[in-house]
Amino acid sequence: MWDAREYAILPKFDGTPEDQLAAGALLPFACHTSPDDLCSGWVGHRDPFDLVALRLGVSTGRVHPSALRYRTRVPLWSSGAEAQAHGLRDLEAPSPAARAAIRKIVRLRGLSPDQPSDPA
Repeated sequence: MWDAREYAILPKFDGTPEDQLAAGALLPFACHTSPDDLCSGWVGHRDPFDLVALRLGVSTGRVHPSALRYRTRVPLWSSGAEAQAHGLRDLEAPSPAARAAIRKIVRLRGLSPDQPSDPA
């Protein structure tokens, strides 16, 4: 549903804090429907404290500390690599549900249909 460049970012948040630092995963991943908010799937896919970008955001005051306590009961991908693989699978031929979600986001963000969203 997103641009391939955005899916390429997701695996950078996998692994240890050292792995994340080496991959350059230093900025929090924004929500695609509300870019001023964090992506709840990104925050909730593992213990939020394990995300270096989230901890950096809290330490600089750009992210509220409550984000470190976020939990969800919604099933999520267990890693950025899994989410990436799923997202890239149908990139060339999005499902009807994905096309409907794209139309919704275009409408919510006031984009023209052929204008790409900013990568996270």
